[in-house]
Amino acid sequence: MGARKNLNIKLILLLIFLVISFVSILAFMIEKCKYGLIIDLEVTVLGTFFLGVLLFSKDYLNPFVIYYIYSFLGFLDIVFVIFDLRITRFIQTESIYQKTLFIMILWFFAFSLGYFILGRIQFSENKRRFIHLLDNFNLNIKITIWAIVILMFFVLFKLVLTASSVGGLLAAFTTTGYKVFEGQNYLSMLMALIGILPVLYLASGKRKSAVIATIIIFLCMSLTKRRSLALIYSLMPILTYYNYKVSRIKAKNFLLLLIPVSVYILYIASMRGIASGASQSISNSILGNVVEITRQVQYGENIPDMISAIDSGRIQLQGLNYVFNGILTFIPRGIWSDKPLVESAAIVGQLVYGADVAGHPVGPYGWAYFCFGYIGVFVFGCINGLIVKKIFDWVKREDSLFSYLFYSLTIVKLLEIFAPESQFKILFLTIILIVLSVFSNMFVISRNGLVKNKLSN
Repeated sequence: MGARKNLNIKLILLLIFLVISFVSILAFMIEKCKYGLIIDLEVTVLGTFFLGVLLFSKDYLNPFVIYYIYSFLGFLDIVFVIFDLRITRFIQTESIYQKTLFIMILWFFAFSLGYFILGRIQFSENKRRFIHLLDNFNLNIKITIWAIVILMFFVLFKLVLTASSVGGLLAAFTTTGYKVFEGQNYLSMLMALIGILPVLYLASGKRKSAVIATIIIFLCMSLTKRRSLALIYSLMPILTYYNYKVSRIKAKNFLLLLIPVSVYILYIASMRGIASGASQSISNSILGNVVEITRQVQYGENIPDMISAIDSGRIQLQGLNYVFNGILTFIPRGIWSDKPLVESAAIVGQLVYGADVAGHPVGPYGWAYFCFGYIGVFVFGCINGLIVKKIFDWVKREDSLFSYLFYSLTIVKLLEIFAPESQFKILFLTIILIVLSVFSNMFVISRNGLVKNKLSN
């Protein structure tokens, strides 16, 4: 009874805090924002929502929280654009920014509906057959460690080969050298797979080896200067396994991790020669750095520009033209020179900005609008939330090394499952994990059989 009373008091205090936050953000927006009340309300609703997710969450690595933390950077980038705190190529109208924020709100509502409501629906065994195919897979840790170490040396050799020499590999860490690794989809996915090595060490009780392996893998991935590759695939596997199998990671530890991550993002941005995007009017260096970090997401510029292009009739809603192009990634462009584009950022970039422009991400909600407008945002959001919830339920139910590795390697892409490049990466990583599982266990069976034969002789 006392515990329930304390919980009710805590909930009341949190709700009061959220109400105060809502009023405070709204008052700030009305006073400072140059746009009308609709944008003030939209920013206030989203800001309060993000704050609520962070306050009410006890597990910061479940997919619902991961998604909203990941989306928070995009939200801030949009807000900074609205406040003229960062430089953009085009200044859009108030109605375009209203639509941008409304698309985000609609997607969050739909994703939450799919995750919490539709996710409770119990499907028949036939409809759950696909995910249950993974039930019987697991990894022999010792054999898999050797396989991943061999793979790591192969990837390093391939990196050197791609950069022409060891010197070329180090030169690729200069201003424009990262372009050497553009288009290396298979190589980047093999590098992502190496990120499971620290988990294997941790699962076998070798914590120091796990830490050392994490640092080495992070540095290796950083050679390509792909921030998402290095941050997600070197940190997510080890953090996920530690959180669910060793000890729950507290919020303060995640906040401490933000400091080196932020420094890393700014450093890679400067090394890649990305010009400063913060407005000259910003005198506070901390705010300027935050603007630079959120600008790397590019949502505050790409989504409004995309909406403007669609509203003006320069481009049309794309429907299913590109949604399932992920499977085409398995076909090398050397075999099919006219292969259609398979990355959402490249597709949006070329259609919105021009034939020679690529790499303009718009997030899952921007991509849904790009395909089917508001209907696509709602439907895709519901389905995405449902899929993620069902997969996470399976991961927790299995509670195995294999399930947590699958989750940590694919969760970010599962949150964007309608983007074609995400489909490729999910399939590729799943297939490789299955191959590793089969190989490691076959090796053990073969070795045991050999030992038995020797004993019998």
